[in-house]
Amino acid sequence: MRERHPTAGPDDAVPATLARLIEASDRPMLVATIFAVAAYLAQLAGLWPMLGLDTAYRRFSLVVDLVFLADLLLKLLVLRGPYLRSPWFLVDLVAALPVLGSLPRMPDAIAALRVVRTLRFFRLLRTVRMVRVLGMFRAAEEAAGDSPEGRDFRRALYLAVVSYTGMFMGVLAAVGEDRRAELFLVLGSVLGMILILVVTRYRVRDLSAQQVRALLNVALPVQVARHLFAHPEAAGHTEHAPATVIFCDLVGFTEAVEGLDGDLDRLKQHLEAAFDVVVDAHVEQDLIVDKFIGDAVMSFRGGSLVPGSAQDHAARVVRAAVAGSRALAALGDPYFRALKVGGASAERAVIGAFGTSRRLSYTVLGDDVNLASRLEAACGQVGACTLFCPRTRALAGEVPGVAWRRIGRVRVKGKADDIEVFEALPAEEAGPWLALYEEGVRRIEAQDFALALDRLSAADQRRQGGDPASRVQARRAARLVDEPPGPGWDPAMSVTK
Repeated sequence: MRERHPTAGPDDAVPATLARLIEASDRPMLVATIFAVAAYLAQLAGLWPMLGLDTAYRRFSLVVDLVFLADLLLKLLVLRGPYLRSPWFLVDLVAALPVLGSLPRMPDAIAALRVVRTLRFFRLLRTVRMVRVLGMFRAAEEAAGDSPEGRDFRRALYLAVVSYTGMFMGVLAAVGEDRRAELFLVLGSVLGMILILVVTRYRVRDLSAQQVRALLNVALPVQVARHLFAHPEAAGHTEHAPATVIFCDLVGFTEAVEGLDGDLDRLKQHLEAAFDVVVDAHVEQDLIVDKFIGDAVMSFRGGSLVPGSAQDHAARVVRAAVAGSRALAALGDPYFRALKVGGASAERAVIGAFGTSRRLSYTVLGDDVNLASRLEAACGQVGACTLFCPRTRALAGEVPGVAWRRIGRVRVKGKADDIEVFEALPAEEAGPWLALYEEGVRRIEAQDFALALDRLSAADQRRQGGDPASRVQARRAARLVDEPPGPGWDPAMSVTK
């Protein structure tokens, strides 16, 4: 915790400059403390009289004492109220007390107060402040100082300084004039304090960093947590970059709620088990897992936090979508067995932290993000497990382990123009039925509805377990056979969700 000064205006230029100098003098004052304590220990050991430097030592001590006194008075003059209310005022006050030993006609025992300079080491406790480790904004640090935890810390430090000083002086008074005992007492105290400060400076900081990193990994995508931990100043950064986005929705949520008779704890267990395998597939492909939306998860790949080209982003997202569907089916959960996945690629999306000054979320924004969400909702209506836009299909190309089929043209809700959509399937499910389906769709678009019905029915029969998309298109072809469309007919399917 550093002594902060209020924002200075033109009339406050001199105090503001002094405040910055005070803050910059922190380390030199610590060095002065180390030399003062070392010189005091040498004096207790009788080194200075033996070398004939006793007078020089006393002059050096007086200079150091006056420096600490001047440091205290300057802070009181410049920093004023906030400094008086901080625990560091008490630390600086105790560090300045040895000047009393230089006053005339004071008992020699008062010189024992010189050892309290070692309390200057307490300044190093600033390094364990979590906001200092994280490099958070100055405003956030100042706000933390008024929190209950900040008040508890100040009270604890006050108590520690007073208790340490009181007990140490009590022991010194009991020792009396035994300089040898005083030497070992002071030396032991200094060594113990150094040990505590080393542990505090490094081990506590490392433990705090580990805890913060773990919390960040829970609250943020791992790529974002890792980056912000190393570069906290990037918290508000946004960028424009290509990205591919997917929305993955668990099929059967309503039925699961009914089947579990409203047992929300069991519902949570099944949801988490299903999300685990789906998200594992996303993490395996280094996707940024953006957020969970009820029974759906949104992930994307793009921006400077992940390497690769737009083609690589699209291919990884497609692989993650297919692998997630495959893993969920293999899980064998009685309530969640399948996914609906909608994906789209943006040539230029906005990626970064969005929100307010109180709450930020790292995400991706753009028209194609909305398209991906609409395509996920359209999956059930066209009988597909995954739906991707033409740009994703072109960028991803031929993906190992993935088979593509052209579903046809659809017009999603909120979009005036129809688009061509493609389904990504596990390669092991591909077969001759795929060609039959695609020929059936082409026949519909060519208004050859009878032949389209024949091809689509054959595709449904030939696919093991049947093909929902073929059945949807076959029903559509049958209706068009019975009621042929008029001039200007649009072959695109309209989806309502």
